[in-house]
Amino acid sequence: MVARSLLNLGGALQEQGLLDEAHSTLLRALALSEKQGPSNIKVGVTQINLGEVMLRLGRPSEAKLHFERGIAITREVLGPDSAFLVIAEVGLGDVSHALGDHDEALRHHVAAVALGETILGPEHPELIPALVGLGRSQRVLGSPAAEATLRRALAIADTLGSEAVSPVLLELGELLHARGQAARAVPLLERALAVTPRAAGDTLDLGVRRLALAQALWDARGDRRRARMLAEQAREGLIAAGAPGRAAQAAATQWLASRPQ
Repeated sequence: MVARSLLNLGGALQEQGLLDEAHSTLLRALALSEKQGPSNIKVGVTQINLGEVMLRLGRPSEAKLHFERGIAITREVLGPDSAFLVIAEVGLGDVSHALGDHDEALRHHVAAVALGETILGPEHPELIPALVGLGRSQRVLGSPAAEATLRRALAIADTLGSEAVSPVLLELGELLHARGQAARAVPLLERALAVTPRAAGDTLDLGVRRLALAQALWDARGDRRRARMLAEQAREGLIAAGAPGRAAQAAATQWLASRPQ
């Protein structure tokens, strides 16, 4: 009972962007769950949750180990058709993306979508992260299928409420911007920023969205004064995010330096 409560608390802290607190809470949950035996589903789920937290903390290699352990235990206990495995495959895809192995990322995201469609159905909300990951992988690899994949994710997310659409809008906006369609990207990125939760500790997501909007606004020849303001806010938030925001913070700094007032 205590382990389950800690697992739930760790998930809540993660949603609030309190990643260090989530990490320590989930480690306590894991230690208690493992006392009941290494092969029980609470251990598997906790490992998967730890993978998500470590990935958001900017530690993809450690995240990979947690996801792989979680997959092994979940398959042993529940078999090959579990929604937890969809989450873990998405996680491994995101890990591969973070490590620069985009072909491997594509493989994991394709597997996540296929498994999700089989066990959950083609329009289930839990498919959204898998479709977003797949669309990102397709975008990076130059696949023309990326926009259709992301619009499919957006159609599902639009039925759920504002918070679910933010990551989809971000990916779709960045895709259109990368294709030279900055003016089409701007309204999507405006909406992505507007619906991003302002939770305590969530400066990373806000910073990434502000920077993406700033870049699209500038290239669309929109309000360039506002674009610089957004980029400066993004940089400040990404600095506050610490290690997870370091790469995006460097990108914001470089972008500002190359665009004088």
